[in-house]
Parts: sequence; structure tokens; C-alpha cells
Amino acid sequence: DKNKKWYEMFEKLKAFKSMHGTANIYSKTPGADEELKGWTKQMRFHCRKFVRGDTENVRVDEMRFALFQSIGFEFDLVQYSSNPSNPSSTKFPVHHVRRSA
Repeated sequence: DKNKKWYEMFEKLKAFKSMHGTANIYSKTPGADEELKGWTKQMRFHCRKFVRGDTENVRVDEMRFALFQSIGFEFDLVQYSSNPSNPSSTKFPVHHVRRSA
């Protein structure tokens, strides 16, 4: 059952956050298995579709989106930052990098 599998993966993500302090898993995140990396990548895609209002084949609904938000899951891989060498510059995308504590 797909619904059961989704909740199993969500619990796995919560356990990862409890252990590593973040729910944001990327392709090179240490400590995350390949299944969880792939699932979080898919869920980011579906969260972006949900936010855009695209309901075709989306696997994230309001409840699931709220669950992701409750654990600090970021669905947008790009963060925006001003160019520090040119304060008048517009904002440009930079890739999110997980910093170790």
C-alpha cells in the first residue's frame, strides 16, 4: 500500500532528523541511505507541485505538506543570497550546503 509506504518513509525521515539534526537530505548527505535520499528528492518535486497548485499525479496533499513543515523539511534546493562583493547586485541562486556542527 502506497499510503503505508509514505508514512514509513516519513518516520524514517523523522528518525534521521532526530539523529542528525536536519530533515534536509541531499544526494551527498552522510548517514542517509539511498532509499531515503531518493524519496526526499521525489517529495521535494511533489511539494513544489503542491505549492504551485498542480494536482496532476501529486503525492503531497495539505496534510503531508504540513507534516513536512512540522519537521523543517525544505522542498526548495535553491537558496538566494546577495553577492557579498557587490551589495547593489540582485539576488542570485546558490546551492544549499548542509553545514556540519
